[in-house]
Amino acid sequence: MNTPPRTTSTRALRKREQILTGAQRLFLTHGYAETSTDAIAKATGISKETLYAYYPNKETLFAAVLHHLVDVLANDQFTEIEHTMLTNQQAFQQALIDLAQRIIRSTMQPDYLALVRTGRDLTRSHALLTVPSVKYHLPRLDEPFRDAEYAYTTRALAAAWGEAPLPLEKDFSPTLAGDRLADEKQQILRWLREVPQRICAHGDVRLAMKLMNARFDDDFQGEMMDAASSADALVVFNRLYDSDAGVAYGGPELSERNLRVLARLTPAASPGIPELCGTGNISSGRTIVEYVRRGCSSVQLHTFFQLPLEEYSATDGSRTQRALHALIFDPRDGLIAVMLEREAAGTLDRRRGELHFLDLAPGETR
Repeated sequence: MNTPPRTTSTRALRKREQILTGAQRLFLTHGYAETSTDAIAKATGISKETLYAYYPNKETLFAAVLHHLVDVLANDQFTEIEHTMLTNQQAFQQALIDLAQRIIRSTMQPDYLALVRTGRDLTRSHALLTVPSVKYHLPRLDEPFRDAEYAYTTRALAAAWGEAPLPLEKDFSPTLAGDRLADEKQQILRWLREVPQRICAHGDVRLAMKLMNARFDDDFQGEMMDAASSADALVVFNRLYDSDAGVAYGGPELSERNLRVLARLTPAASPGIPELCGTGNISSGRTIVEYVRRGCSSVQLHTFFQLPLEEYSATDGSRTQRALHALIFDPRDGLIAVMLEREAAGTLDRRRGELHFLDLAPGETR
């Protein structure tokens, strides 16, 4: 069994860069399915043993390539703004506008669009469901939408995806909740009403809107869901925002609020509310079940897949495999254990001898 290098020497860093550069070129040219580890080893001029010492399988290497590509794009933009003379508030504001425009242009570069095509190939092959997540300009109440930006971005992504419909997630970032732009309720509701229509006007799009936790009460979270009901799905809800510390955060406080708001939709999703995907402090199968019981037919989680390896009970497999093992097979809080627990309590019945995950959901969301 190969042991990954533990050194951070210049030689090891160069070797990683060599592997990532070669793998990125092959993934973007031939797609994920058609790129083998043999081809990557040959293209980078290293042995397969060395390749596996750094990246134990193709999935891990592909994830590293994604991070590498995104980091390069972001660093290029911030390097430019670091060398801009910010002499006053107006100059600073203009620099931020220029930065946003450069990021939009950079994400439509050939490498990024090739990455979108690779994601499409993964989805087609059923190896991994991938959905481009994007941000668009959000105007103030007295400002018009920049329809040219919506048209350019949506059409470029649709062309790269290559088939209809284009799956797309519009992410209302948790940091937006702390921006002065989000101080007014009517401004937020305008975005949620109009953004889906402006995106879908430029292509055949299946759109999910990832909603933030606004700095208002639970009633307003419900108003947000109603306003965004023209989307195909809602991801509910992004992290909380601490105005004093200026940071977004998760944890029990996040899931408590999300589940409390979603509980208003049970025993079945309210009329007009689209398909729901739960997110927020999901670290066990038990928490997944709580979101499903409140009308979510799927969940989205990130942090749990980024824990140190020693945090998972499984001692073998990739980080993703260990995280999924904990979510599904944990003997107390895993998904299977909770489903069996509910069967024993008489709240979940078998169909043809099997327990079905979505039978946990309210009737209309199954």
